[in-house]
Amino acid sequence: ALGVTAVYFALNILWLKFLVIWRLARAWALADGIDPPENMRRSLNNHYSVSSFWKSWHVSYNKWLVRYIYIPVGGKRRRVAATTLTFLFVAYWHDVQAHLAAWGGLNALFIALEVAVAGAARRRAEAAGFPSRLPFVYRQ
Repeated sequence: ALGVTAVYFALNILWLKFLVIWRLARAWALADGIDPPENMRRSLNNHYSVSSFWKSWHVSYNKWLVRYIYIPVGGKRRRVAATTLTFLFVAYWHDVQAHLAAWGGLNALFIALEVAVAGAARRRAEAAGFPSRLPFVYRQ
């Protein structure tokens, strides 16, 4: 339990460090009359899925990745391959090391599992007579 708590706090400190840097840079740009996108929309603790986290972690970089890697590789038609190649690119962009490639592969695996489980739950709900998008379910 102590190790999980340490990882939790370490991730929150990392998030706070990036938040402060990005907010200061954004404030400087706004003072110069430039309106850059908000890069960290939600707190690290305010995510219910892996894909939700990555969509709001670094929004401008995420948009670039989607536009120039994810969609050309296949986008939603080849979601697993596109996600895997995108995360491997991000891992190699940080540095060419085996543990970063494993990090990219694990993130792609978690997102693939999330997509598979959500799809199965949606099909099961539709088979039971529920609409595919329930109005009372919070969606990010």
